[in-house]
Amino acid sequence: MQYTFDYDGDLLELRQYDLRQRLISSTHCIYAEGGNLAMSIEYTYHPDSTVVTKRTVSTYDKRERLASIEQYTADELLLWTERRKYDKKGNLKKRTQTFYNDDEV
Repeated sequence: MQYTFDYDGDLLELRQYDLRQRLISSTHCIYAEGGNLAMSIEYTYHPDSTVVTKRTVSTYDKRERLASIEQYTADELLLWTERRKYDKKGNLKKRTQTFYNDDEV
């Protein structure tokens, strides 16, 4: 794994490699004003090239809890989504997943 950090120590990018040192995924972190993690975007690559096979976008709330996930194909077709809601104490109270298949939900 290879990590890239900004000037104050926040993770900007994480790259994962297989045993043959081929890039298999990269995750890019985006921070909100104030320094809280707001979003991460993960790209998964074909094992024999650097062609993106899927993209996963995760968003976080103000307390850096996972709020939503969206996964797309290489052609930018939405595969599935997940939405999460928390109670006042930070406990997960609802998780909704939706799967897409062409024009069907």
